[in-house]
Amino acid sequence: MALADNVGSQEVALASPKGTWGHWSGWAGLAKWGGWLLIGLIYFPLFWLALLSFSEHPLSGLPYPLSVDNYAALFKDTRWMKPFGASLVVATIVGLVSALVATFVGREIPRSHNGGTIVLLALLPLFVPGMSMGAALFIFLRSFLGFKLGFWSMFL
Repeated sequence: MALADNVGSQEVALASPKGTWGHWSGWAGLAKWGGWLLIGLIYFPLFWLALLSFSEHPLSGLPYPLSVDNYAALFKDTRWMKPFGASLVVATIVGLVSALVATFVGREIPRSHNGGTIVLLALLPLFVPGMSMGAALFIFLRSFLGFKLGFWSMFL
């Protein structure tokens, strides 16, 4: 009986009191509304730009009056189709190569002694904006390997 009372008292001593921040009942609501706020801050500018694309004067910042004249002018002029096609080819090649490399790396991480370091190195570029990373890599490759701006330098 004394042992059972001793175990019970240890459990009570380890549990935090009900009045602490860890047991505040508002955490779930705060997290939910904070998450919705962050999603709104991320996606509202994208939706606003999409709405402005239908504006007669998109650089004014106000989506009024609405018009599709800009899209009609875009599809009338076909000069953008060749660069767009090249972008699709580069995107397809990069996607396939990235999936292949990610598969090999993902299968190797559980066997590696430094799996955390590999994951850190793989995730680190996600914190650098893509345009900055692309420009920095191109400058590096151009200075050390003599690359010129073109299809394969964009791919790399």
